[in-house]
Amino acid sequence: MNKKIIEASELPLEEQVYLKKDIFGWRIVNPVKDAEGNWLWNNFLFGGARNLFMLLLMLIIIFGFIWIYNHDMAEMQEVVEDPCSFCSSKEMNSVLSERYNAVNEINSELYGILIGV
Repeated sequence: MNKKIIEASELPLEEQVYLKKDIFGWRIVNPVKDAEGNWLWNNFLFGGARNLFMLLLMLIIIFGFIWIYNHDMAEMQEVVEDPCSFCSSKEMNSVLSERYNAVNEINSELYGILIGV
């Protein structure tokens, strides 16, 4: 990707870019007010559209972890209340048999690799 450096004199007059120098070099700053003095709420609250996207992504991940935790705790509560009925259910037996078969298949493949078959 070829990025051309644009001089300030080459920018259109209506185009304003605000730059700030920090320890990493120059970066674009999103001002909280425009030239007329109106508040740019997206920039004020989130620092720009990119930061808003990252915030939403992080919130989705955090709420996903919270949902997974609550789901697992509800299932664990079900097991604690009546472990015998949970383990004897048809659903649990089918899950356990699938896992058992998968582990046996992996073990047989690893054993074949180890003895050179």
